Amino acid sequence: MEKIFKLSMTLFLSLVLFGLITVPAFAATTATSSDISVVVTQDDHKTTVGDLSATLSDQNGATVDITVDKSVTGTYTFKGVDKKGTFTVTLSKGNYQEAVRVAATSFKTYTIKAVWVDKDKMTKTKSGILGGLTVDKDGKALTGVTVKAYNAKATWETVSDANGMYKLYLPSGKYSEVVFGKDVEGTDYKNILTNIKVAAGQLNGPLDDQNGQTTWATNEDKLGLSVTELKSDSKYIKGTANPGSTVAAYIYDKTAKTYSFLASAKAAKAVAPATTGLFNIKLSSYVSNATIAIRVTDTALNTYEQTTDVGM
Repeated sequence: MEKIFKLSMTLFLSLVLFGLITVPAFAATTATSSDISVVVTQDDHKTTVGDLSATLSDQNGATVDITVDKSVTGTYTFKGVDKKGTFTVTLSKGNYQEAVRVAATSFKTYTIKAVWVDKDKMTKTKSGILGGLTVDKDGKALTGVTVKAYNAKATWETVSDANGMYKLYLPSGKYSEVVFGKDVEGTDYKNILTNIKVAAGQLNGPLDDQNGQTTWATNEDKLGLSVTELKSDSKYIKGTANPGSTVAAYIYDKTAKTYSFLASAKAAKAVAPATTGLFNIKLSSYVSNATIAIRVTDTALNTYEQTTDVGM
């Protein structure tokens, strides 16, 4: 029986080799979307947190219209994301938020982890509190000021209460704290950055009260942005901006008032006597007959934007 099987296989392979029998080809299925999941635990890295709200936004800042799947406790999944790019999942409860980012460069399943520090269940050997007081230009308590803390992994956000007090519950480590300028009567106040180390089991914060109404110096609000090269026959956008800032290029639709992300780059360190650093954004293709928006964001999350018509 074994000999008959071997002879049959030899004959079959010979017929295939000489083209007398065609073997059907089975095409591989190409994925057309991604699933993005965030697994959220308390700071013990074991206990899942399942009572949060979650939204997904794309790299243009637009909310992705996909309802989050919370069928698995502590896992927040957005299924069928049909675009590539860097996405942000924002988790929230009350006026407290945590945002984590994922770079979806291809269509597949992405799973990232996030730690949600619950003020009532905080592990004092692992987490601490970042807190302080927000005040106005006259030194009086200022309510409703947005305060963020960020590191390379995530961004946490809250607002100051009726007494100007704020608290962020964070895993121990180093953070950049940003107190956002609270605009009043059309006045644009700048954000203030403080680098803070959060020690476990302690209340940490800046030594001074945080002014939510800090004014800009002349032209300071432009964040050093100067575009020196932007034209339809070049794949590069060059210029200068405040050192460490992120400079991003978008196609801006004036009618719909929407943005489509193109590319971004960091502004380099300043070389004396200059106070700004060079940036060089490399585009994937030439852009013409379009309005290009150049947006610079500094380390205090202040932003400034200018638009230019290219080839129009």
